[in-house]
Amino acid sequence: MAALVAALGAVTGIAALTVTRARTDPMTAADAPLIDVMAGQRVVRTRQRGLIVWTVPATVEGWVTATTDAALGPALNALYAAAIKAIEADKTLGGTTLTLREQRLETVIDRTRGHRPMMAFDLSIELWVQTAEIDLISAPN
Repeated sequence: MAALVAALGAVTGIAALTVTRARTDPMTAADAPLIDVMAGQRVVRTRQRGLIVWTVPATVEGWVTATTDAALGPALNALYAAAIKAIEADKTLGGTTLTLREQRLETVIDRTRGHRPMMAFDLSIELWVQTAEIDLISAPN
């Protein structure tokens, strides 16, 4: 996950972007723009010849705010495009994964009365990792 966080930390074109890992604090408009990365439970896909291929699910959340509702969609689209560009630039994340695959994308709008317009994307991706049978510690989690 550290390599994914680092790749997203290299996002350009989004002013004052913060990238975090497994954030537990509630989001507020003051935090945006923000990308948070969370790891899921790794799963063994294959074992052969002393090697294990794992998949590690990850969720990438991107949060934006805007001064008007009309500006919210374009702000979210810009953040999503920048995040995908950073992820797709090197699907091996510097050689730490075999590849990664985008799984699902959802959007969320904060409609709380009195809040400044805030919107998020929730991107599920799957990291494919290979380790030696005896090297279970280095598999990302």
